[in-house]
Amino acid sequence: MILLLLNSAIRLLKKQLALSLVKIAGLAIGMAVFLITALYYLHEWSFDRQHPGSENIYRYVHRVKSQDDLQSFAFTSATTGPALKERYPEVVEFTRVFQIEVSLKVADSDVGFVEKKFAFADENFLRFFNFPIRQGNSGLILVEPYGVILSPSSAEKYFGDLDPIGKTILLNGAIPLVVKGIFQTDFNRSHMRFDFVASFPTLEAIKNHPVVSKQIPASINLDHKGFNAFYTYLRLTNPSARQTLEARFPAFIEEFRGEGRSERLKPTLQSLSSIHLHSDLLYEIQSNGSMGILLTFIIVGALILLTAIINYINISTAEFLMRAKNTGLKKIIGIGKGPLLVGHIIETMVVCGLALAAGGIIALFAVPFFNQIMRTEVVFFSRDAILPFVGVFAATVLLSGSMPAIQILRQDALIAFRENQRASLTSRYLRNSLVFL
Repeated sequence: MILLLLNSAIRLLKKQLALSLVKIAGLAIGMAVFLITALYYLHEWSFDRQHPGSENIYRYVHRVKSQDDLQSFAFTSATTGPALKERYPEVVEFTRVFQIEVSLKVADSDVGFVEKKFAFADENFLRFFNFPIRQGNSGLILVEPYGVILSPSSAEKYFGDLDPIGKTILLNGAIPLVVKGIFQTDFNRSHMRFDFVASFPTLEAIKNHPVVSKQIPASINLDHKGFNAFYTYLRLTNPSARQTLEARFPAFIEEFRGEGRSERLKPTLQSLSSIHLHSDLLYEIQSNGSMGILLTFIIVGALILLTAIINYINISTAEFLMRAKNTGLKKIIGIGKGPLLVGHIIETMVVCGLALAAGGIIALFAVPFFNQIMRTEVVFFSRDAILPFVGVFAATVLLSGSMPAIQILRQDALIAFRENQRASLTSRYLRNSLVFL
């Protein structure tokens, strides 16, 4: 039965090939646009959610109250994390990151660049965020001074096809750093985008250098409570510990920074997964995304798809009038509404399936251009793409086939012959309304 109805649907599409191509093309374009916006939405939403236990990770936000407002800074002092870990059992562990622009040069080579995405991090940085390493011992790389990890793109940039492990690069022309590891991939879906991560002991060792210590003043201010330049992340025992810890911050500031300072310093905690789309603090590691812009994209994509669906319904309504007598005749000879309805649904699914295939191909070739324009890294072939494909197909079938299906259920077999003119007038009003919408 199903195969018979499927063959019938295919024959109808071939019989009215030009009209079928118009319907498929319209839906394909609408689906392609919505798929791209949906993939972009899922990509942006997924930032920092890949870390195990990310729901328990928070960034310490340094807030300073002035006469007019409350300024929020993404960083704080290097002493904040250790002080919180020492005082409060809610803090399981902490890690710190310091980002700075430096110059790097391969030793005994002319290859060198100014790098903005250079960072120093605590020895537990890789384990804290579970950043995988392609080469090197992740447990030892950031323990000793003068060790550095490179992103794959940076390794290729500085060393080409050569194995970079054990090679030396000069920091600001004076400090030798030994390449001890390569990240599995470039930082993706993370609010942190580093090309180089050096060990925190390296930062401590730099303070003894007469020139570089002045170029990187954080090295000589590691114990200064008021030198705010470090991003501090805390892993708490559970999400509910956040409120408990924040309630203790006023007392912490009084003890840690001095009596009366809590009137001006009002720190808070920011969940890791909210940073990329909801954070716009002073001195962010990099420019974050925007939930407002993201919602605008997905709404525009949905409206374009809805326009394509309305176009499809309009054409299908006109087709229904042309088939009205044929449908009425089928009812007279004993074919029930059930088979007619199933036949219509199968036809709609065939059209939507072909449109989805065409729309997927359009989206596949459009995603690289979209990434270039938006400066993002949306991946077409991923598990995230399954949900948009299934969702857009189901929604399109449901919405596109609903109006003609209702007409099939409501149509009286004899009226299809006796009152065709009135039916045409009613359908014309419906089509004009849909075109206007």
